[in-house]
Amino acid sequence: MDREELMRELEDMFRDEPDNNKLNAVLTLRMRMQNMNTRKEKSLKKYSGEKMCVLRQERV
Repeated sequence: MDREELMRELEDMFRDEPDNNKLNAVLTLRMRMQNMNTRKEKSLKKYSGEKMCVLRQERV
């Protein structure tokens, strides 16, 4: 599902809501989760690089 499809789905779900508070809360939560996943991936990549250096007996 791409971003546009997600937005359409969410807008349909919260169509009757006057101030879009729930829609904004869901979008904020999704952005936070995406940021957490991105940070986790970067951390894993760094760890993998450090581990490879240790296996090759190089300095980090």
